[in-house]
Amino acid sequence: LTGMEAVLRSGAKPKLLLVEMETTLRGIDQPMIDRIFDRFYYPLRRNFYSLRPNYNWTNLDIKHRMGVVTLMPKQTESQAQWEEKIAARVVPTAQSYGRIEAIPLEDQKRALAKITSQIQQLTERGVEVVFFHTPYDRRISETVFFRHWVKSVRAAAPGIRVISMPSFKQLPLYTEDGTHLYPSSANDYLNYVLHAAGAERFVPEGMHMPASPI
Repeated sequence: LTGMEAVLRSGAKPKLLLVEMETTLRGIDQPMIDRIFDRFYYPLRRNFYSLRPNYNWTNLDIKHRMGVVTLMPKQTESQAQWEEKIAARVVPTAQSYGRIEAIPLEDQKRALAKITSQIQQLTERGVEVVFFHTPYDRRISETVFFRHWVKSVRAAAPGIRVISMPSFKQLPLYTEDGTHLYPSSANDYLNYVLHAAGAERFVPEGMHMPASPI
């Protein structure tokens, strides 16, 4: 929700907006939105590139010194081997979500109402919203808590396209702790989502997208 709110506040009109379904339950990070869209600094940052975090001299110097970041080598373990390897980090998280049967009804209604409102405003601007799944370890994503939330979001926004999660056989994705992908897997999943969403339709002439990993 924070990303959609930022797009709405900025007045931007992207042709395609990808939204993670599972993380929408976090709601809007209001303190961050308030910092970004500060009444005094936001107009200045829009007009002076050097005041933007990604353009200020310190960050540009650090990026220059870092050079090209090399992705970590890809893991080669089977799904069963990897799940066993990270079980100690994943199982406690999965169990904590497993103890939550559903989001409180009032909180759920508020979140779903906000999602539908944001999508409606974005659609009116000509923005195509596409949902994709957060690539959690299956022991987390298959808990009743997340399955119920995903079902609720899909019901609240029936006209929005949803990119299905690839099987491990189709696209092996390795997480460090059940919720955060390793860099190489993150890169593969990003390319998968972009291609599944048809993002190549919006790539400027002369630019090329990485090949789909599937």
